[in-house]
Amino acid sequence: MIEPFFFGPRKAFACYQPANDLSSTELVVICPPLFDEYRRCYRAIADLANACAAKGKHVIRFDYSGTGESQGVAAEFTVRDWLDDIDAVVEEGIALTGVQTVVLVGVRFGATLATQCKHSAVSRFVLWDPVTSGQDYLLWLSRVDKALEQRHRWLAKQINRQLDTNSFENFELGKPLAQGIAALTFNADVDNGDRIYVVSTDKTAVAKSGFKHCEFTGFEYGWPEFHEGNFHPKPVLERIAQMVIQK
Repeated sequence: MIEPFFFGPRKAFACYQPANDLSSTELVVICPPLFDEYRRCYRAIADLANACAAKGKHVIRFDYSGTGESQGVAAEFTVRDWLDDIDAVVEEGIALTGVQTVVLVGVRFGATLATQCKHSAVSRFVLWDPVTSGQDYLLWLSRVDKALEQRHRWLAKQINRQLDTNSFENFELGKPLAQGIAALTFNADVDNGDRIYVVSTDKTAVAKSGFKHCEFTGFEYGWPEFHEGNFHPKPVLERIAQMVIQK
């Protein structure tokens, strides 16, 4: 049974899935990607949570403040708020389940945020195609916004309406949030004692990053592109689930 709840002072949203084995001593917290990427892989993340719960892990997936089902809008918050959300949801999960060991699963920029977490209960990190540079990520967001603008210009032309009656902004970050994203980089320092496990489809990017633990699935798909399709790469999800359950 999935139990939705709000947590923290900003009323962020989360879903808890109990482990099939209620005596489980480990909690998985999934830190999702943002914006268009979250939409594209929402089903994949939900299925990953189901798989981890079926394999005997408590699971919580959540939305950062101002995103998804959480209260507020993104421009009202900062990266520091999102990092506090991760700490807060870990605390909520420990209180809810009684476990003392947590695995953070991060996807794209969610992986970048996850590696900033210094909570003592976090034993390891499982990361799916992590973003290594916040500045590069902002450039990707700009490309997505331009793609949306072009699409809305075309749609406005088809229905003979002025563009100013069609909002093409998919998101509005606000200056503090944009600055925080730009300043953030992947924190490899948490990999003391073999704690980072990476699943990636981009061998070149991972090789350049210097990650110690990399698994390549053989799948190829382009995260940094805006399109309407969702994806559900089963082999990728299976490998992530294997990494989550291994000690």
